[in-house]
Amino acid sequence: MKLRAEIFSYWTFDADLAKAMGGWQEFVSGSGYSVDLRAAGTGEAVAVRLVEEDGDRWLAISSTSTGELLERALGRVALEMAKNSEIHIHAVDKDA
Repeated sequence: MKLRAEIFSYWTFDADLAKAMGGWQEFVSGSGYSVDLRAAGTGEAVAVRLVEEDGDRWLAISSTSTGELLERALGRVALEMAKNSEIHIHAVDKDA
């Protein structure tokens, strides 16, 4: 998987990202901040994960390819997180 974006937040309130994307036809599974999506037509797979390291935490959004599903997921995650907290998005392009 290629790590494509990281979202940092002040974590004012929790967000249920799995609930926000649960109705998507690409939704495979998820709970809370963890979501797995797969596009049937392209096979693109997207994973959203909460990362906790050295007292910090952030969301990592990764995909098997740079495609429409990644962009939709990144947009939905950003909007859900920004409802209650200031966020910072860092786009990266490296092997995860």
